[in-house]
Amino acid sequence: MPNAAIEHETILDAPPCIRKENLYRLISLWDMIYFRPAIVTYWLKMSSMAPWLSGVTDEGWALFRVKLKELRDESEKYDFRSVPHQISKILVQIGESGIPAIPITMLHSLFLELGNRLKEDMEHPLMFLMPVSLKPYYDSPRKGWESVVDKYPSPQLIDDISEAGKCLATDRLTGCVFHLMRIVETAVLELYWLTGLPADEKAHFGSVVSKLEKLTQKTEFKDLPAFTKPHIGFLRDILPFLHSVKDAWRNRVSHVDGRILPTEGYKPEDVLEIYMATRGLMKTMAAKAPPKASIID
Repeated sequence: MPNAAIEHETILDAPPCIRKENLYRLISLWDMIYFRPAIVTYWLKMSSMAPWLSGVTDEGWALFRVKLKELRDESEKYDFRSVPHQISKILVQIGESGIPAIPITMLHSLFLELGNRLKEDMEHPLMFLMPVSLKPYYDSPRKGWESVVDKYPSPQLIDDISEAGKCLATDRLTGCVFHLMRIVETAVLELYWLTGLPADEKAHFGSVVSKLEKLTQKTEFKDLPAFTKPHIGFLRDILPFLHSVKDAWRNRVSHVDGRILPTEGYKPEDVLEIYMATRGLMKTMAAKAPPKASIID
């Protein structure tokens, strides 16, 4: 009987089933180690050496039953579809104890099929490799945005912040830009009331920045709208952050009717720059914007 047939190991604290406890089905390299490749390679090897079955003792079959159940448990954790079914079929055929009474040729077929099922099931799952440097954007996408969320607790804004971080971490760069675009448009709407101008439902990033530039750089204080005068200091402070965002967007977005729209072909470093500029803008607004009942719903 081959040495592989009597090897047995025990690993405690196995990882959670990625199909049930892990909503996004992402696992780490450590989880992959916990996958226990030894039990898989064990049965891949044994299934290709079917003739050994004729010489297995009672003790050997007892160990096989234990190892088969271990493989079934491991394969269920990782969402294998056919291996658990094949193992259950084998366990029924070989019985609960002793040397199986069924013909050796049938045993050969059962174990050879188990090897085939293992290979097939392991070909289907795909693993996504996330760089360590981007992992925090996925695990804690709102980190660094706490003051923004506290100031503007809009479900839509919070969702855009979370999705921007997750898209950045998973290399879905256009998606990240889309969510950052929505955050910027939210900031624009929040700033518009400070201009003291009549409400304009068509206000957008470019038009608001132009109005703020005119008020802060081209209008004397005595000529400012009365409503704007108490806030002119804040508007002058926020304008550089708006320019930073504008510079980050330059040549990376298209504009339709003055609105920011994402384009294709982003580089990771470009999107990270846009992300940081947008977060800087929103944090400054959260820290310095004058008190007001927010218009962000």
